[in-house]
Amino acid sequence: MNTILSSRQVEVRRKLQQWARLFVTVGDAGCCSIRWSNGNPKEQDVFIGFSEDVSATVLLQCSQSSLQGNFVFNEKQVLEACKSKFIDCATPDSILRLKYSSLQDAKQIQDLYFGRQKRNDLTDVLRKSMNAQSNVDATTGLCLEVSTHARLLNQRELDMVTKKLNLQNRICCVFLSQFETEHAFRQELSKFFSQSPDEKLLLVQFNFDEPQSSKRLLACAKYCIVDERRKSQSPGLSHVVVITKVPRIQGGSGYLAFSGDEWTSLHLDKLLPLEHFTATLGQLSKMSVAEVFMKSAQQGLHADGSAKPGGTETGDSRCLEENVQLLNIEYLIKQSIQKAVIQLEDKQDNRERATRRIQILYDALFSAQKKTAFVHSFMGELKKRICRLLQEREKRSLEPKEWTFHQAKSGKFILEGTSFRHTLWIYIEDIMVNVFAQILAVIDANNNLDHISQEAPLSDLWLRMFQDESFLKIKYTSKVPDAKIAVLSMTEDPNTSVVCQFPFSWVLKADLDAIWETVHQAKGFPRDPTRDSAEMFQRLIQNVPMPDVDEVDVVQFYASDFVRMALPGQDFKVYEVLSNVLITSAKKLHSSVAGNDLQFSLIWLHIEYFYLRDTYQLFIDLVKTEESITNELQNMYSKDSTAMFVSLDALNILLRQLQPTEETFVSFATCLAWLKRVKSIKHTLNWVTSDDYQIRLYSEKAKLLSSVLHRWNSTNIIYLLIDHLLHDETAMDEKLLRTVVKQSVFLWSLLYKTEDLKPEKIFEIVTKVLKTCSNHAVKVYFGKGVDKCRSCQQEITDPAQLPCEHIFCTQCILDWKHKQCRICKENIPKDYTPTVSQVTREAVENCNKFRRKCNSFFVEFVSSYCFGGRIPPPAKVIEQLIKFVACKPANSERPESRCGKSNLSSPTHSTITVYKPTSDLSPFEECMDPSPTVKSSLLKMLLQCRLDDVKIHLQAYLSRMEEVITSNQSIRDDFYFMVVRCFEDFMYSSSQEDASQEAEHCITSADLSTPSCAAVTDVDTLQLIARLRLAISHVATVLGTEFLSAAVPETRMNSEDAEKHRALLNAMKNMVENAQTPWPQIFLFRALLNIHGVNIMQKVLERERWILPRGCETSEFMDTRSNKTLMISALGKAEDQLNGIKSEAAKNLTAVVKQMESILEVPLLSEEPTEKLKKILSVIRSRDNCTYLEVVFHTAVVLSLSQQPITQVFRSICFQPSAVKDTYLPTMPGDLVSDMQNWKMTETEKMW
Repeated sequence: MNTILSSRQVEVRRKLQQWARLFVTVGDAGCCSIRWSNGNPKEQDVFIGFSEDVSATVLLQCSQSSLQGNFVFNEKQVLEACKSKFIDCATPDSILRLKYSSLQDAKQIQDLYFGRQKRNDLTDVLRKSMNAQSNVDATTGLCLEVSTHARLLNQRELDMVTKKLNLQNRICCVFLSQFETEHAFRQELSKFFSQSPDEKLLLVQFNFDEPQSSKRLLACAKYCIVDERRKSQSPGLSHVVVITKVPRIQGGSGYLAFSGDEWTSLHLDKLLPLEHFTATLGQLSKMSVAEVFMKSAQQGLHADGSAKPGGTETGDSRCLEENVQLLNIEYLIKQSIQKAVIQLEDKQDNRERATRRIQILYDALFSAQKKTAFVHSFMGELKKRICRLLQEREKRSLEPKEWTFHQAKSGKFILEGTSFRHTLWIYIEDIMVNVFAQILAVIDANNNLDHISQEAPLSDLWLRMFQDESFLKIKYTSKVPDAKIAVLSMTEDPNTSVVCQFPFSWVLKADLDAIWETVHQAKGFPRDPTRDSAEMFQRLIQNVPMPDVDEVDVVQFYASDFVRMALPGQDFKVYEVLSNVLITSAKKLHSSVAGNDLQFSLIWLHIEYFYLRDTYQLFIDLVKTEESITNELQNMYSKDSTAMFVSLDALNILLRQLQPTEETFVSFATCLAWLKRVKSIKHTLNWVTSDDYQIRLYSEKAKLLSSVLHRWNSTNIIYLLIDHLLHDETAMDEKLLRTVVKQSVFLWSLLYKTEDLKPEKIFEIVTKVLKTCSNHAVKVYFGKGVDKCRSCQQEITDPAQLPCEHIFCTQCILDWKHKQCRICKENIPKDYTPTVSQVTREAVENCNKFRRKCNSFFVEFVSSYCFGGRIPPPAKVIEQLIKFVACKPANSERPESRCGKSNLSSPTHSTITVYKPTSDLSPFEECMDPSPTVKSSLLKMLLQCRLDDVKIHLQAYLSRMEEVITSNQSIRDDFYFMVVRCFEDFMYSSSQEDASQEAEHCITSADLSTPSCAAVTDVDTLQLIARLRLAISHVATVLGTEFLSAAVPETRMNSEDAEKHRALLNAMKNMVENAQTPWPQIFLFRALLNIHGVNIMQKVLERERWILPRGCETSEFMDTRSNKTLMISALGKAEDQLNGIKSEAAKNLTAVVKQMESILEVPLLSEEPTEKLKKILSVIRSRDNCTYLEVVFHTAVVLSLSQQPITQVFRSICFQPSAVKDTYLPTMPGDLVSDMQNWKMTETEKMW
């Protein structure tokens, strides 16, 4: 074909080929890369039917056309005609890609293709071509070969073409594949052409499958059509259109077009546009996806929101195009429902929701039986929501209007083998599915869509809330492809879903909560609900979609959802109780605060919960451990729902269940179970408060609270008693357990029956019960009723049994000068060795243990019920506790004790009895814990509670004690010292702000120049001593601080502090000079030692010589205080052990010697072991720090020699520290039990 071209035609062909190459070449536009296998697409991919000879063929066709009637060859005119034919067969995506090409006429080509030619579908092309044939007076008609990548026409589409072209009964459509022979095909053609003389149309459709055979068949068919039409004698126009479906294959499918002669070639991306997607590519290329949706939504509705009828075919084409809906959003929504639902992720127990969700949406939007105003409103609002989210999406996108061009460059349609228009539809549908899924994730949260299938008023309320965009805010969220969208939920549990009973209850609750916070703050955070707050709250919710509260069920539904959101994770019955309580309490609050002036609404639920949220949480904490309460509450409220105080009602029920009875404590295990139940609610009772508006507003709740607290106090005292007595026990003697149970039940009965239970009455009742328990314990463990040592009058710790079977302390027996039983006066044999049977020893230990538990209960009881409240204890309790701390009168029948005697002959002492020492006292007169810690703790509690009142009682008691106890001054001094230390601890916390100034004032005001001549020590004197001790301790601190500041210049204090310290030291010097006693200097000396240590104390004494009392001197060197006697004794024992080389102690001593050689850096290789010890001691004494080295050496030697069990732990720390790694080492024997239980040990840790 190229060989017959002239030179000028060859030049035109070259230009045409160059233009075609530029046409298909896509430049780098910065967007997504094209997906062609070999860079840019080929001409065969862009111009459908292109081949190597096409350029020459088209050129010859255009040259002949231009030469008709004109003998001049116009190159430009021919080239433009050739380009036009190429563009007729170009794909629409290639036309869009011209945006990124270097063609100069790219914009004109796009305007021509999408604008003037309007190649929207086959109907438009046929109408235009048939009209053109009629205008030129043609006699044969149109011959058009159309290629497409879309499917061929079906019967319904053929009917649409017939109707639009107004060719009823004059269109014939055949498929080339239906004819087995050429003859049969010619017969059909002859029959068609010989029909009526009117204008008619023949459509021949063909699937281009196998390239070689399809090309031959198609060429033969076109020849037969032309030949048969030439033979026909029909005068009318006979139009023939051959439609070929060409597969989309990169590099071309082998299909040939541009055949010339009578045939005109054309490519249509889709033969007929979808009814639901009628927008042209020209329109789509100028709009974003959001704009397409918005314009489509506006085109589908009148101004009043009703749907427009379909457009007519008459009128101006421009008006027709504007009226045609670009996109049928309703159809797209219908198609997207299932896909959108698939993208949603429901919780584990709601996996079946997808099916139900699809059914609800289809029924609500597309059911033929529900074409109501609700459906139209729902659909209209859904379209608006979709458009809003699309706009939000495009705000985050770059070049949102370039989406069609990006799709043209992506080449997806090549891979999918589909039309470009279908690719655009899929793209829009994917975006629509994602947006729709995000909307569904909100509107079907907590199965919220169920409400639209219900009757009014819930469905109407649901629609009003959905239509209010200021109320229901749905925001667009970007997500990665194939990622699921989690459906919103009222709970955070990933496995449990909640069904809301009220439409959009979570949104309404959040809005009302936010408004109430504003109201509460604006009104100054009122303590109780007020009418003003309620009125302001009511005004601010005018624009919030609210239900009509006349519907009782609506309020119940909202209350049910409210408590689920406020208190998540509870049982259904709990929510049922709480919702009923919330409604009842809210209505009662409304009636009390607002009366009939304000209408009841949902805001009262929020106000009620806001002020009582701690009460509801208290109830939740209770039912977590006591589930049975819920059923009893339901039964109680079903009988009487006028007053529902849920937390107090629940506590009242629970405390009734926990009432101590002998049936409750049938065994040791049931006692433990009861303790566990009470312990589980102790923390809950701490939250019970009288500070809520209901108590101030309703008298019945105040009465109920008083009753509950009274019942709880009675129960808690029993809990403390049994808990202490059963602590660390796995079993208890049956008789003793029965006694404890009986006394506990009796105690509870006494406490509960006494409504006005005063502290002194409780104190009296509890001490009596403790005395009874202690006496029964003695009877259980000792058949002869031994309760204490009759010699020392104290608890028996190391028992020994005499031949007469009386039991005393072993040490008491050894200390007796007269070997005679103190009870029966029987003589003790000289060869008697104090001993006792194992049974008796265990009985003594168990009895002592039980009585100590009684003591520990008493201390906690006093702390909780005498000093635990805001009101200080009464005078009678204070007086009793002072007696317990100090001492108390003995029996009047026994006027003598080991402390001294009363002056019975004196008339002034006729009514005064003798007192026992502190260690003999207890709340039940036998076994008060003699520990100073317990006594001082009680005294500190007294001083901190009400100092002025305690001082009065304490002074009276001191006066009585001074009169009675005259022979044993040490007993009084012990008590005085304890009082002073307690005063000191009490004052310490309040003296830290300006300690120097306060200490100076105390020292200056103290007058120690004359000795005290008071006959009775008063409390003020003890208090003054405590102040002086604190002040002198501060002086010691100041002295040490000054010494350290002088040694380190960087730490020197400022001038103001230095002046205060100097004034304090001067005051201290003056007091020392004027004092008639050396105790201030001695106490200062000891304070220096305790606070700063030996070295700093020595340095301070060298500089401040006035501290030493008169006649006392201090050595200048530390070695003068060497403990020679202790060292000589220890080394003597060590030499004896070293003589036995095989002993364990000898091995340890050898290790000590080697370690000391390393520390002293003195080799002792030639000496014998005993000589090495002497050599080490000699070297130590020559060192400056000999005192510390002596301590180290002495400790190592003693631990090596000692075989006592108590030294085992210290020996391991010194010589084998790895053996005590991760081991808990108790500091005192008394710490073993409590610390072992409180200390959290890991698997690698152990108890020493």
